[in-house]
Amino acid sequence: MKKSINYESISGSINKEEAFNEIARLFYYQNFSTASKSEIDLLMFHFYMKALVAQYSDENGVLDYDTCSDYEISKQLGITQERVRNLKIKAQARYPEPFDWKKSFQSLEGKIRYDEQKKRIVIPISDPNLYIEIKNYIEENGGYVEVQRSGNYLQIRPEYYIFLLYDSSDEQDKKKILNEVVKKLNKKNPSPPISVESKAEMANHILGIAENGLSILASLIGSLDSPLATALTGLKGTFERVIQ
Repeated sequence: MKKSINYESISGSINKEEAFNEIARLFYYQNFSTASKSEIDLLMFHFYMKALVAQYSDENGVLDYDTCSDYEISKQLGITQERVRNLKIKAQARYPEPFDWKKSFQSLEGKIRYDEQKKRIVIPISDPNLYIEIKNYIEENGGYVEVQRSGNYLQIRPEYYIFLLYDSSDEQDKKKILNEVVKKLNKKNPSPPISVESKAEMANHILGIAENGLSILASLIGSLDSPLATALTGLKGTFERVIQ
């Protein structure tokens, strides 16, 4: 049964001393009577989100996005879901709280789908800050991943997902990925044989070849430690069926 946000529990989790000190700073640090209502709302929302994370995160620090959805928060606070999303983004920008987005991504296992018509891996991203972290990671790693966001979904071409896996893996798993790429590319006995020793070389060979991307991903699922690989566990059968 789905849990609901408990107000009393959240209220009890807020560090009252820390909250008062932050509010006092907002008013007393050359800012008395000038703080706008939106600034105060944002600070109070920041305290609220910290309490939610403390109460509804698992042992890996991953927030329960179903319990703490925009819808559930909007019901408790009496504001629209759109305002909740905006407050989440603004609060994280003004009062940044570190979180491991890769572990949060792994929590999406079982929800990720493959659109056979569009040939895209479709990933539900319910939290706007998780989406921002993924987008930033993509851009920081060469921009190889083309993304489209419609509603709360991220769409990624299979071959580009391989680059995400590569960038999020340790050296041992990076070698596994490159070896699998070489194995698939050389399956039809090209002459001379293809050799791939870097992500740049990998990009030159597999971009635009969706079937190869699916085949490589299907082979890698279960053999890598990356949370991004674990998140695809439920799609292994789908990939294998599509490439047959």
